[in-house]
Amino acid sequence: MTHVLKLVAMLCLLSMGTIGAVGCGDDGAKSPSGEITTDTDADADSDTDSDADSDSDADTDTDTDSDTDTDTDADTDTDTDTDADTDTDTDTDTDTDTDTDTDTNSNTDTDTNSDTDTDPNKPRYPFPQNVDYPFGVQSDAISNDHVQQAYDNWRKKYLKDCNGNLMTSCDSADVVKVEAMGFAMIAAAYMGDKEAVDGLYAFYKTKLTSSACGMMAWNVSCGGISDSGSATDGDIDLAAGLVVAHWQWPTLGYDDKVREVLDKARVLIVECNGVSALYPGCGGGNPYGGCQETDISYYQPAFFRYFAQITGDNAWAKLADDTNKVRDAAAHPVTGLVPDWQTVSGSNYTGSRNTNYQFDAIRTAFKQSIDYLWNGTPEIQAWCEKLSSWFYDNVGVQNIKDGYALDGSAMGANHNLAHVGSVAACASANTQEVVDAYAEEAGKLTDNYWYGDYLGNIYLLAISGNMWNPDIVNKK
Repeated sequence: MTHVLKLVAMLCLLSMGTIGAVGCGDDGAKSPSGEITTDTDADADSDTDSDADSDSDADTDTDTDSDTDTDTDADTDTDTDTDADTDTDTDTDTDTDTDTDTDTNSNTDTDTNSDTDTDPNKPRYPFPQNVDYPFGVQSDAISNDHVQQAYDNWRKKYLKDCNGNLMTSCDSADVVKVEAMGFAMIAAAYMGDKEAVDGLYAFYKTKLTSSACGMMAWNVSCGGISDSGSATDGDIDLAAGLVVAHWQWPTLGYDDKVREVLDKARVLIVECNGVSALYPGCGGGNPYGGCQETDISYYQPAFFRYFAQITGDNAWAKLADDTNKVRDAAAHPVTGLVPDWQTVSGSNYTGSRNTNYQFDAIRTAFKQSIDYLWNGTPEIQAWCEKLSSWFYDNVGVQNIKDGYALDGSAMGANHNLAHVGSVAACASANTQEVVDAYAEEAGKLTDNYWYGDYLGNIYLLAISGNMWNPDIVNKK
């Protein structure tokens, strides 16, 4: 019997050398999935599942069967499972039976998830983020608790129910202005307040009018419309807030909502001798103003750049760049102060609106500063440094009033967050001493007027490092 077994073993060895080991454990067949599997009992199993967390399992057994399965979830969550099984079975029998079985199993599991939760309704970037902006100087004078408390107080005081939606009360509980809707949308999205974002947008949709070129009427109530024309700043700011909502909840269609708003707002871009500018609104179904009348505080250059990305329309990117030309055309050469209303070229404005630095113009410093903090725009850096230095050196941060002629002559009497907070964001282009002085003062101020309370929310977010974009957060 022993001789017979030896003879069989020799025949197997001969056939392995000459025929490819047919019937002796080496199967060169193709698997049904089209992969080559080689069995020396070699089985390699690789499974890749893309889902937010990154799971890597390496199992070494030597059973190598290659199987690749990829599942990609829209939420950009990545789950990787890698199994390698190595099983070596050597069986030699010559009267005696020697059985060697080697089973090696190595398992590595790695879980990486940027948002730590796969629930699509939870914000990807919850408050606080406290980013270091790529440009400018930052102060740590504003705490996260201060920002959170300001937001909570504002939300309780001003957001009102209207038939299951949320409206932004202003001068009274039932007066809503579109600019308040824009301020509120930006703040709610950055705070990760999805309930507020959805409620505000639903209310916005109920107040669209043909007179406003399909955008929201400027002055409304829960049950009616007081002024059916539009004001560009409200729709632009609301679209900016929806961009942030898209960053927070990327699979829930907020980018489509951005496009819906901007498809209508596109009519507000006007060309003035090669310079892109904004009509200040629509009335009777047509834009008004334009080259001879625009409001620089309506311009959001940092978000214009993202409007271009989401819509694929480079007119928004050009508008972002040309914002510098519009601003500088009317800014005072010494103080840096800009008017509420101006011509695009900076030539003499003959309209009936205010041409001093007052309650429209005060927002300009904040809106311009974001493009500097995110993108390092040199024209904004120069302007912000001039403006913040003029107030710091000639007025004193603690003495800033709520209105000036462009030459710096004081016209207002009140010292409030609506004015100080905006320049505090712009002071990021200045020195640490200057930005700290502004931030500390902004942290002391509250506003009992709706306008300052709404603006204060977004000013505090910017000053505290919580007005981010995904590129900045992902570099943390």
